[in-house]
Amino acid sequence: MSCCYAFRQWIRDLCRPVRGFMSQHWLWMATLSVFILYFFIGGFMYNYCVLFVRLQEEFHYNAALTGWLGSLMLCLACLSSPVSIFLINRRSPRAVAATGVLICGIGTLVSSYMNDFFALFFTFAIVYGIGANFVYQSTSTLLLMDHRGEACIRCSGIAMTGSALGFMILSPSLDNMITTLGWRYSFRVMAAIFLTICMLSCVFLVQPEEEKIRQLREQLRRSAMIERSLFPGQCAPQDCKRIEIVRSREMRLFFTGYLFSASAWAFYIIHSARFATSVGLEAHSGALLVFVFAAMIVIGQYLLYAINKYLPFSRIYLLVLTNLVSAVATFCFLFSRTMGQLVPLFIAMGLLTAVFQGAPYSAAVELFADTRPSELSSLIMVSLGIGLITGGPLAGGLFDRTGNYNATLLLVALLYVLSTMLYIAIPIRRTLHTRKQRALEARALARPSPPRLPGCRCHLMITGNNEQLSVFDNISTV
Repeated sequence: MSCCYAFRQWIRDLCRPVRGFMSQHWLWMATLSVFILYFFIGGFMYNYCVLFVRLQEEFHYNAALTGWLGSLMLCLACLSSPVSIFLINRRSPRAVAATGVLICGIGTLVSSYMNDFFALFFTFAIVYGIGANFVYQSTSTLLLMDHRGEACIRCSGIAMTGSALGFMILSPSLDNMITTLGWRYSFRVMAAIFLTICMLSCVFLVQPEEEKIRQLREQLRRSAMIERSLFPGQCAPQDCKRIEIVRSREMRLFFTGYLFSASAWAFYIIHSARFATSVGLEAHSGALLVFVFAAMIVIGQYLLYAINKYLPFSRIYLLVLTNLVSAVATFCFLFSRTMGQLVPLFIAMGLLTAVFQGAPYSAAVELFADTRPSELSSLIMVSLGIGLITGGPLAGGLFDRTGNYNATLLLVALLYVLSTMLYIAIPIRRTLHTRKQRALEARALARPSPPRLPGCRCHLMITGNNEQLSVFDNISTV
């Protein structure tokens, strides 16, 4: 027993310098670990467009059903946040991230042995999608814990580019591996990477000042209990505010517009490689186009991070401009059939996708400053998930009915136009409301004040829609 205790103490003394280094530089250690997780977990998920062609060749199902597989996976990676947030509050971000990595690894390994295509909907789409959400939600929560300011923004930006870099680098690698080994052995190789490299990365997801965070959670829990005791039988002010979020017209316009643009973006993330083969190009050419597309996303994210603080106009206009250019570029795909014509279009769409992924968060915070960022990000994730699960199968269904992607491209361009109209309606509505309110104020100031009766106190109350003259206290009757 004494030997075991001495050995344990020796191990603790040996690891004490490592623990001290990790506690001092936990943010950068966590950033590197999150980057690795996003590179493999997110990169493999976003490369479903490469896997799309191989699965359709083996199982011989139509494009709509094959697209549903990827759409469901991407949708669950966005819509499973309530479950992961509940687990994070009960346990820790590192435990949830490790669970997500384990789920992704087991799901990918089991999927490699499936001979039934519909079994992949559970083992790959559902299981992998939920596991990816556990990883994304827990790691993003960890990076925001107990850290604010420029360092946190910089580390979050570096970590978020892991998915785009994985999308870019794994695209040709995965295509060559599938060509050489087949998609089943490729899945087993990815499962081994998840269960080794990614699982080891979870060790460095150190939570800062755990006691302080635990006390903060306890304070929030107590404040919620006090609010419920002060407002029995009805919702507390925080809960009422959450309910009122979706009631705002401007919020409905913004998140509906983002849903339409997400449905349009689903075509590029799921059907881009299949589109290349439909116009007569080889599968390797499709993988090369996906690589170019992903590389431009990485470059666009860094450019957006560099210029985001210096934009001379509101971020909502950046989204409007992005959707208009995306609609024009999508329309140009109708007349492009060669690599020389498609490469510039995929370069443009990659840069525009970087704006689509990064700008909505800053635009939402700028437009709805009185709403908590966590609530806005949740609504953005929900809109993204709904758009992905509807856009991918819709694009595949139109391809199955027409035999080409012409009708799909027209629909994608129309979705971008509709999203633009919803976005531009927000500043127009605010401008009209401001003008109306100023006109009411000017009319109220120009009106002569009525004589005051003795013992009477009057004041003028102006609202956004009408004028009301309120008289209080005693009014003598003549």
